[in-house]
Amino acid sequence: MDDRQRQIRERAGLEESRVNVEFVEFLKKWGSTILMVAALGAGSMAGYRWYHQRVAENVAQAFAELELARSGGSPEALAAVAEQFHDVQSVAPLAYLEAADVYLRSVVAGVKPGTTVQPGGVIENPDDVMDEQARATALDRAASFYQRAYEASVTDRTRLMLSIGALHGLAAVAESREQWDVAKAKYEEIAKLTEGTVFTDQARLVQWRLAHLDDLKHLPMLIAEAEMPPLPQPEPVVTPESLGLPPGVKLERMEGPPPGMPGATPSPTPGMTPTAEPQPVPESPAPAEPAPAEPAPAEPAPAEPK
Repeated sequence: MDDRQRQIRERAGLEESRVNVEFVEFLKKWGSTILMVAALGAGSMAGYRWYHQRVAENVAQAFAELELARSGGSPEALAAVAEQFHDVQSVAPLAYLEAADVYLRSVVAGVKPGTTVQPGGVIENPDDVMDEQARATALDRAASFYQRAYEASVTDRTRLMLSIGALHGLAAVAESREQWDVAKAKYEEIAKLTEGTVFTDQARLVQWRLAHLDDLKHLPMLIAEAEMPPLPQPEPVVTPESLGLPPGVKLERMEGPPPGMPGATPSPTPGMTPTAEPQPVPESPAPAEPAPAEPAPAEPAPAEPK
């Protein structure tokens, strides 16, 4: 029995030794490879995290630069942001749209971008007023930026609203140039883009614009308030105080020939004459009521016949 147990223990020890030897041989053969794979996995995870962190930082910086350029109001600064961050989400089409809108608004206002217009259309610096050449240049820049915004968004269905906005801008530029056929084509393109989408409001707006496109051919000209003729001033109001008259005097319009003509009554001011304010007439006391009459004496009754 003891020999049997001893043999079992020896066999177990030999088996364990064989397993240890095989494990050591395995490590010698594949240990470096396993360590390399583990290192690559850890490095990949670290690189993945670093990449996404850098992407998030780049997105935050891009939108911060966009807001800064938007607050500055410079269309060229907005275009520079679009070119710098052309591959960051929707920054490029948004920046191009903002830049084009600045140029288009300046054309509508008739002044250069960044010009402050005072109430009434007053402009401090006359050089800021657009001439025909400056207006044509601004329209060219607006059309260029709208086209870039359209090209940067038309291939992505998630940016469909940006594409529609760019086409609206191109149509507005065409209307400003009085290119009615080009404007009509842009509106029809918007109608095609909105078919089968949730942008039904845009589809109705485009149909309305197409129906009223001819109305834009005969718009009235708008001029600044400073260029309008002065309004007639109202006649001064004549009051007794302005004439130095005593209190209680009223001015009444005089009926008759004007002052200076024969038979005219002189008055302190032409067409007016002072009259004293009528005094109230005291009321007379009411008559006393008559005293009631005394009743007449009763007549005697007739005597009865005998």
